[in-house]
Amino acid sequence: MSMQYYPIGTVLIDDLEKWREYLKSLFSGLLKEGKKDCLKYRFEDPDNLEIPIHIQTLRQGNRLFRFISKGNIRYLLWLYMCTQGPTNNACPEPFADTPVTRQDRTLQFQVNDDIAEEDIIRRCAEMDLFGYMYTGGSQTRARKAVLGITKMVNVGSDGKGCWKISFAIDVARLGRLTEHKEILIDPKEFRNRLTKALDTIYHILIKPSHLALVGLARVPVPVFDPYLTSACTEKRDLIAQAICEALQNGWVVRNQKVFLHPSHVEVETPIRMICNFDELMQSILER
Repeated sequence: MSMQYYPIGTVLIDDLEKWREYLKSLFSGLLKEGKKDCLKYRFEDPDNLEIPIHIQTLRQGNRLFRFISKGNIRYLLWLYMCTQGPTNNACPEPFADTPVTRQDRTLQFQVNDDIAEEDIIRRCAEMDLFGYMYTGGSQTRARKAVLGITKMVNVGSDGKGCWKISFAIDVARLGRLTEHKEILIDPKEFRNRLTKALDTIYHILIKPSHLALVGLARVPVPVFDPYLTSACTEKRDLIAQAICEALQNGWVVRNQKVFLHPSHVEVETPIRMICNFDELMQSILER
């Protein structure tokens, strides 16, 4: 049996306002005919859409950290998944939106007691990929996310500098209750969900980024890579040095392809670097 590898990556966003404008442009077609159903429970006013990016703060000792929550990032990822159609021949149609219900002022997925866990995974790509917690029935029901993300943390000062986020996809649990249980979706649906997850990460996080490094790891845990922080610069030699340090410290499998964005950064490494994300997607899907 071959070793299981997991897609994992770290992304740096160097200008939050430019990223916000990029997202507004990307989602400009959301309010076109046929796109409102997925917004019914997601916005108070779907006809006056604002893409939410909420900066929060956390104090640790004398230091103040700024970050964007995992829930906020997850929301942006799902909006793309359920509204944007195929970007190329390989990318599937938008996912169907998940039914949600209001409990007081909280939105929760609508998971009735009589729905089996297996049926939730079969029917709902969002709950399969992002996990869920439902407390509205006779017992709490929960699933850990297959698409794991960290907070997007500001690594500069006073909100300046880069914002860093990491992700990992636990492909061994995609379409399954747990890693060693039988798969509950057919091969086409498995490929659709994995393709859509990778395509969404590319368009929401990687494409507008200052720097992104994506490869395969032996453990599906989003690593908050410390070596890439020094890449928050326009100097190519410092960026290349930071990338080499990240690769040398073993967060990716060395005999597999590693995707690097942007393409103009040159890195001297025995690891095979590629600049075409579709090529990386294809190698992941073929495993």
